Amino acid sequence: MQWSFLKLTSFNNVTITNEFTPKKGLRQCDPLALFLFLIVVEGLVRVSRTAVEKELVESLEIRKKLIKVDMLQYANDTLFFCEANIKSVFNIKVMLSCFELASGLKANFLKSRIRGVGVEQTKILCFATILNCEVMRTPFKYLGILVGGFHKRCEFWDEVVNRVKSRLGRWKGRYISMAGRICLIKFVLSSIPLFYLSLFKLPSSVLKKIVCLQRNFLWGWGSEGRKIAWVAWDKVCKSREAGGLGIINVGSFNLPLLEKWIWRLNSDKGGCGGKS
Repeated sequence: MQWSFLKLTSFNNVTITNEFTPKKGLRQCDPLALFLFLIVVEGLVRVSRTAVEKELVESLEIRKKLIKVDMLQYANDTLFFCEANIKSVFNIKVMLSCFELASGLKANFLKSRIRGVGVEQTKILCFATILNCEVMRTPFKYLGILVGGFHKRCEFWDEVVNRVKSRLGRWKGRYISMAGRICLIKFVLSSIPLFYLSLFKLPSSVLKKIVCLQRNFLWGWGSEGRKIAWVAWDKVCKSREAGGLGIINVGSFNLPLLEKWIWRLNSDKGGCGGKS
């Protein structure tokens, strides 16, 4: 990779030096590394779109408008979508190899995974051999969410419940005042399951566990024996103007988060089913 350098001789005069090759790269935690990666990886997006336009890769088509989805990126994670055929898989590998030669960024196939939806296992194994990668097992975690699991089972929500428990150390209940416990529930504990709640319907049994943890923490976490709830939880979740403490009702907050997706799909903003 060749670079040009602007040499500032003074505030009024600017001279350009000859191109030079940098001898040292950026560290992984360097703030500039992410910006450079986004600039370089834009070339991969253009290559992917060109491959779809020339019908080298058959992308997925979604809904009535036939929106084509061939590639999604989040930070340094890249997802490719294609039809389950050898032509598309092979051309994706060729595309990544060409991108490696042009940019110097090499795709690590040993850390990559391939997954098929409605595809025979023999085909997936064949594609994994072509790409020299492993087959992805379900359920798997992506961006902190469990993908491929059955959200109506209690085991699916074990991580959320355990994260709430981990924030409730016994020493916190002993040495934090009532006002401190209310703030911890409102701004920390109630926000932990929101990512899951915006995508899945919370089972009633899991809801009882989360509410029980919040209630016990509010009315004397860390103390031995049964905790006495001086006020009903429904009243605690009311706003301060209505005589409550303003704590989020996790169960009631779940439905608006799910209905948000229905609104997005039927509106002009961000949905596939908006009016043209």
